[in-house]
Amino acid sequence: MDGLTTENEHPFETSRSEVAEKGMMKVIKNALFVVLFGSVVGVVSAIFADLFVYGFKYLNQILNISAASQHESISFWWILLVPCIGGLVVGLFNRYINPDKPQGPPDVIAAAQLGHSQVPFKSGMSTALASFMSLGSGASVGGYGPIVHLGATLGVAFRKFAYGGGGHIANIGIGCGVAGAIAAAFNAPLAGMFFAHEVVLRHYSLRAFAPITVSATMGYIVTAVILERPPLFQIDQIGHLNAWEYSSFMLIGVTGAMLAVVFMRTLLKSQKIAQGLNMPNTLKPALAGFALGLVALQLPELLGLGTALLQSAMIPESIEAPQMAMLLVGKLVVTAMCLGFGFVGGVFSPSLVIGVLFGSLVGLVLAPIMPGAADSLGVFAICGMAAVTTAVIGAPISTILIILELTRNYELTTAVLLSVVFSNLVSYRLFGRSFFDHVLEKRGLDLTKGRDALLIANTSISESVHQAFVKVGLKDKPSDVLNLMTSNNTNVAHVVDQNDEYQGAVLLSDMAMACSVQGVHVEDVNRFMPKILEENASVEQGLTILQQSPQKSIPVLSSDNKLVGVVNQQSLLGQYRDTLHKVRSDENAA
Repeated sequence: MDGLTTENEHPFETSRSEVAEKGMMKVIKNALFVVLFGSVVGVVSAIFADLFVYGFKYLNQILNISAASQHESISFWWILLVPCIGGLVVGLFNRYINPDKPQGPPDVIAAAQLGHSQVPFKSGMSTALASFMSLGSGASVGGYGPIVHLGATLGVAFRKFAYGGGGHIANIGIGCGVAGAIAAAFNAPLAGMFFAHEVVLRHYSLRAFAPITVSATMGYIVTAVILERPPLFQIDQIGHLNAWEYSSFMLIGVTGAMLAVVFMRTLLKSQKIAQGLNMPNTLKPALAGFALGLVALQLPELLGLGTALLQSAMIPESIEAPQMAMLLVGKLVVTAMCLGFGFVGGVFSPSLVIGVLFGSLVGLVLAPIMPGAADSLGVFAICGMAAVTTAVIGAPISTILIILELTRNYELTTAVLLSVVFSNLVSYRLFGRSFFDHVLEKRGLDLTKGRDALLIANTSISESVHQAFVKVGLKDKPSDVLNLMTSNNTNVAHVVDQNDEYQGAVLLSDMAMACSVQGVHVEDVNRFMPKILEENASVEQGLTILQQSPQKSIPVLSSDNKLVGVVNQQSLLGQYRDTLHKVRSDENAA
C-alpha cells in the first residue's frame, strides 16, 4: 500500500517542481531584462545627452557667442550674423535633410500613449542634429526637450535586442531613454524616473518602473560619478525661512503660472505670425537669428541655453532689478521668436531661465519692504523657476524632485512645493496641463480623456470588419436576392454596380414585394442609403454611428467607394474590450 501511494504521488511532486523551476527561470529572465535593458539604455542615453550638451557648448566657444565670451572685443557684425547664418543652415537642413517636421517631447508622449511606439531613429537623429546646430549658433531655445526625444529614440532602437520586442517593450524603452537622459541632464535620478512616468508613460506599472529606475540610476552614475559633471546650479545654505515668506512663495506660484501662460501663448502667436509670412520657410529661422543678433548686441546673455544667466540670477546683487526685468522680457520674446520661426529646440530650458529671472525679480522688489527677502533671493529664484517650469511641462512631482536632488535642502523644497502646487492649479485652468498636451490637443489627441479613450479614438476598425453580408448587383432578380437573404438570415442586402461601387441597400420586405412583379431588377426596387463608415474610421466613430443607426451592421467603404465589408456592434464592442484590457494590462503589469 505504501509503495502504491508513493508511485501515485511521484508524478504530482515532479510536476510541482517543474512549475517551480519554470517560475524561477521566468523571475531570473525578468530580472536580467530589468538590469541589462535598463542599464544599457540608461548608459547610452546619458552618453549621448552629455555629448550633445558638451558639443553645442564647445561650438558656442568656437564661434565665440557664449554668454561668457568677451563681446566687447568681438565685431558688431559677428554677433549679428552668427545666429542669422545658423538659422539659414537650420532652415536648409530642415528642408533637404529632415523634410518631416522636427519632433520633440509631444511626439514621444503620443508614441507612448497610442501604443505604436513609433519614434523613428532617422527622424530622432535629424531632430537632434538640427537642435544641435540651433543651440550651437546661439539660438535662444532649450536643450532638454531634444535630449528627451533623443533618449526616447535610443530606447526604442534597443527594443530589437530585447526578448519579445513587443509594443510594451518599446514603451519601456521610451521610458528608459527619457529617464536616463533627464537623470544625466540634471544629475537627478529620482526626477528622471518620475519624469518618464509622470509626463511620458503616465502610469506606474511595476513592469516599467523597475527598468526605468535602473536606467535613471545608470544615467546619473555616468554623468555625476564617472564624468563628475557639476550640477546645473548650486545654492548656498539658506537660513531659517519666516512664516510670511511662505505666503510669498504661494504668490510666486500663482503669478509664475500666469507668466508661463503668457510665454506659451506668445510662442503659439509667434508660430502663427511665421506661418503668415510670405517668405520661404528656409529663410524664416535666419530672420529670427538676425533679430536675435540685434537684441544680443545689448543683451548678450540671451544667446544660447542661458545656463550662465540662470546661475548669476541666483546671486544677490549680481543683476539690478531693471536689468533683470529687461532680461526676463527679452528671454521670453526671443525664445518665442526663435522657436516659432523654425529654430529647433525645446521649452524646458527657457522655462527654467524665465522662472529664475522672475523669482529673483520678485525677491528684489520685496527686499525693501519685507525684511529677509534680500537674504532669501536664491529661494525666491528657485521658487520662480519651479513655478514657471512646472506650468510649461506639466510635471509637478518631477519639478519638486529636481530641486530636492540639486539642492539637497528639505526646507527649500518645502517652499518650492507651495509654488509648484499653486502654479499647476492656476495654469491648468488658464491653459491646460502643459504646453506638450496643448500641442497634442491641436493634433486631435486630447490626453485629458484618458489613455483608453485616446486609443479608442485612434484605433482603426479594420480588425472588426468582416465579410458576413449579402452583396448583390443592380441587374440581379429580386427572387434570387430574396433567396440569398433568407439563406443568410439577414434583412438587408448591399447593392453595388458593375464597377463594384456602392449603391445603397435594400430590405428583405421590399424584395419580397418585388418578386410579384415581372421584369423587375434590383435597380428598380426602392433602395436606401444607410449610414456608412470609411475603412480608416476609428472604433469610437464606429460605435457612435452604430448608436445612430437602426441597422445592426454598418457598411465600410474604401476611398474609391468600394464595399470593403461591414461592422456590427458585437465586433466593435469586442475590439473596444480588447483595447481596455491592453490599457489595464500596461498600467498594472508586473
